[in-house]
Amino acid sequence: MGKLTLDIRQGDVLNIGDSQIRLIAKSGKSSRLEITAPQIINISLEHNKCASLILEAQVHG
Repeated sequence: MGKLTLDIRQGDVLNIGDSQIRLIAKSGKSSRLEITAPQIINISLEHNKCASLILEAQVHG
């Protein structure tokens, strides 16, 4: 499996096959992406479990 690491700026578009990923906004550690893909493509979000545990520890600390 190949791997590509990119630095992109707001407004940049990444094309993967017939799909496009656009960086809409960036604020701190969060980014807003717009994904355009054929309906047959499954799009899902996998949250970083380590970051969630750190945040939970800070809130309940």
